[in-house]
Amino acid sequence: RVRLAGLRRQGKLLLAGGFEVLEASPHRRPAPCVHAEACGGCAWMTLAPSAQRDARRATLERAFAHARVALKQPVELDEAGAEQELGYRSRARMRFEGALGYRASGSRRVVPIERCAVQSEPIAVAASALHAALVATGTSPSMDVHLGLGEHGVVVELRSEAALPPTVYAAVERLVQGGSVQGVGILAGGATSHAVFGDPTEAVPGDGAAALRVPLGGFSQANPAVNRALVATAVAWAEVQGQETLELYSGSGNLSVALAAAGAALTAVERDEAASALALQNLARRGLSAKVLAGDAA
Repeated sequence: RVRLAGLRRQGKLLLAGGFEVLEASPHRRPAPCVHAEACGGCAWMTLAPSAQRDARRATLERAFAHARVALKQPVELDEAGAEQELGYRSRARMRFEGALGYRASGSRRVVPIERCAVQSEPIAVAASALHAALVATGTSPSMDVHLGLGEHGVVVELRSEAALPPTVYAAVERLVQGGSVQGVGILAGGATSHAVFGDPTEAVPGDGAAALRVPLGGFSQANPAVNRALVATAVAWAEVQGQETLELYSGSGNLSVALAAAGAALTAVERDEAASALALQNLARRGLSAKVLAGDAA
């Protein structure tokens, strides 16, 4: 049982500005992160892992029912990644406004994060170094911050609508030169291309082959173990051997390389030209081929 405060309507939703737990569920636990109550990043962290899985399954079942999809089999959740509850994220999207952190739940306010419990060790260490470097500039620019893994270290993208002071550029250059990060790209003040320091190319761990290169700030899965299971399941279900296969929203080739390796006669469509170009490179690095089209898949 909970007591809600600050209720307000937003469309069909009834939102609360705060709550007090009057009687805890047997599945409730102390969150394993000191920032959990303020940060909006991990809403279910106060649930035991088994209860989180049950809640996710129920969410999927409601979504199928709402879409009037009749399931032939019960919803089953893959166990991939379940053994590592913390420290698994190989990428992070954060915000810097005087301090590096995540936005509070239901708010634009940034909650400073000393160390994010779900970030992998390299990402967390690089985030701490970046925070210290930006604070040391003595300025407080507002920036979106993306951190990911490159082939030889962490890569960072900074985005700001406003122009950034020279001290920020100097600070990130020192981070690269000192080996704290592999590379940094900055897109600020209406610029149409990144200012680049080092090599900010993100590289998603592969299946024993070369890492999958991703555009700076582009999309990839945050949990490597879950991504491997996702790719394997998609390929197994698709049964593409010798089949003409169309992949839409193909990105940098996360599924494309696996589909091509499985024998698909593949056509992949992706709107982002940088991602399409890297998809071709990712295929070529594995000795694979496919038709990759840069265009709107809608």
